[in-house]
Amino acid sequence: MSACPADALQPIRPGNLGDITDVHALNERLLPEAWSLKALADAVEMGSELYVWRTAAGMLAAYYLGQDIADETHLLQLVVDRPFQRQGLALALCRKLIDDKRQNGVQRIFLEMREGNHAALGLYERLGFDIAGRRAAYYAAQHEHPREGALLLTLRL
Repeated sequence: MSACPADALQPIRPGNLGDITDVHALNERLLPEAWSLKALADAVEMGSELYVWRTAAGMLAAYYLGQDIADETHLLQLVVDRPFQRQGLALALCRKLIDDKRQNGVQRIFLEMREGNHAALGLYERLGFDIAGRRAAYYAAQHEHPREGALLLTLRL
């Protein structure tokens, strides 16, 4: 049985500055290159798009942060909390992102990700993203993560 039944989640909704403390806490727990609280708040204040997905009890289960640049979207972060991973939340968030961007005339979505994140790569390839390039030694060594290259992925809409 799933630890995260669909009826235990609120609808995905646009986030705002009131969500930033929870976004930052999740960011700090799961990302080796976590952004500061100020950087996250500044991104939202300057127009980056935040979507949040909370449980019925209000706990942040997942979020997406991205930035539109002309007719492109840069997916900056897609984070799913550990108890909710491998249950389709990242796929659902990405599908919402792709659908919304298509409707708004965006031509391309791009992102950078750690080369060793095979689960994320599988997800993005399933959605039709292509590897457009690599950046050697892009991510600095942090905590238990060694220095690592980045994959550049794109999806034409």
